[in-house]
Amino acid sequence: MSFYSLSSSYELETQLLICSRRKYGIQENLHQCLELVVEIQKMLFAFRKSVAEAEQNLVS
Repeated sequence: MSFYSLSSSYELETQLLICSRRKYGIQENLHQCLELVVEIQKMLFAFRKSVAEAEQNLVS
């Protein structure tokens, strides 16, 4: 099972961290974006887990 969205969220997180460290943009906005990315990553992991469990139930 492949989730491109998770990889993309990691890429976005990396870009936001780079911007923050180089002082590009408004730090508060970057911090809020990072928090949202982490929240989305948590949702993606939960979705991935629920899909895997559903597939297991179909096989059983």
